[in-house]
Amino acid sequence: MNDYSQAPLGARQAIQLKNTDMCVSCGMCLPHCPTYQLARQESESPRGRLSLIRAALTRDLVIDDSMITHLDHCLLCHSCESVCPVGIPFVKIMDEMKEGIHAHKKIRPVWKRVLFSLVADRCKMQRLMRVFTGLHLARVLNLFSPIRMGGLSRYVQFATLIKKAPHWQEYYPAEGDEKHKVALFLGCLQEYFDSDSLSDAIRVLNKLGVSVTVPAEQQCCGAIHSHAGKSGTARKLFNANKNAFGIPDIDEVVSLSSACTVTLGEHVMCGSTGNADSSGKDQSALQVSDLMDYLEKIHWFENRSLGSVNKKIILHYPCTQKNSLRNTDVLDKLLSRIPELDIAKMPIGIKCCGAAGVFSLDYPDWSDKLASMALQPIDHENYDVIITSNIGCALQFRKKVRSLKRVKVLHPISLVSQSLGL
Repeated sequence: MNDYSQAPLGARQAIQLKNTDMCVSCGMCLPHCPTYQLARQESESPRGRLSLIRAALTRDLVIDDSMITHLDHCLLCHSCESVCPVGIPFVKIMDEMKEGIHAHKKIRPVWKRVLFSLVADRCKMQRLMRVFTGLHLARVLNLFSPIRMGGLSRYVQFATLIKKAPHWQEYYPAEGDEKHKVALFLGCLQEYFDSDSLSDAIRVLNKLGVSVTVPAEQQCCGAIHSHAGKSGTARKLFNANKNAFGIPDIDEVVSLSSACTVTLGEHVMCGSTGNADSSGKDQSALQVSDLMDYLEKIHWFENRSLGSVNKKIILHYPCTQKNSLRNTDVLDKLLSRIPELDIAKMPIGIKCCGAAGVFSLDYPDWSDKLASMALQPIDHENYDVIITSNIGCALQFRKKVRSLKRVKVLHPISLVSQSLGL
């Protein structure tokens, strides 16, 4: 069916084949894979997907729609990688396979093509948001039938949450003496769905003596393009961000959304040339930090009178935070410093919430089931706030808890801001 399945096995595919052959079929990944837990089918497990990819590379199977669906069902959550005894780079294999399958195909359906185009061009997105307020956009989207809009129809209700992003200043000076200087990565979704968290981040950093630069030329991190096999677009976005954040004298780039942080970090590794200066810093790379990591690194809590935040929260760890950044302990420490904050954690058995980039739009039924599983703990307890550090997870949870008006979904920086009295 696909040109990729008929192509000669090149050097890159040979490396992919070698990587798939690393799998010893031990099955340790199975209980950690969200889609396997839902479907109980081998083809919906990491081990099964590696078998499909290996069969495609060796021409034992033709790549057809069924195989593509099994591969596309993968949430790319990295859970299997965190337990794999031989260290298979599963997500890298998946991304490269999708690139081979999808690189020369148009993104379908049309709404998805429009979405990918918009998030790849911040100027386009800004122009659209100048024309439509969230409410107006919801009315326009409602003109289209749910069938034609596919999974996007479920997010019409979220259009009312879109805000006109604030007019970001290029520079926000530190209060008092400047101790540090960072550049803030906004993120294509965060800027319009959760600009309050970005504003909180700027206020907190300024209060702590950190000046903040917000480059106007920055773009989307490229995660959804990379995972859809559109690596060319992802590389263009990385290069645009590399140029935008190539600012002299900044300590590093800070990002609020864990998925963006991971993607920017992966692109840094791909873009690094090993060209180090006298301090050992690679001049070809961006120094990207998760905001929570950065705050702990600069000891945000020292010499501060922290105010009480009398709330009962449940803490959610996004897949990118658990399995890629692996900094859940940092978040635990940070929040434990806030007086009177009653902290509970989602059970260890909770897997991916089902957001996973555009997975929630492509496969809404699967996504809803995963979200319901993740949110089971709040059905029996009166929590005030769900805390998550990934914008995709936050939107997923907001959709599910709309009927529970008492429950807010916030980024952890908002609690830090409250504790500092900002």
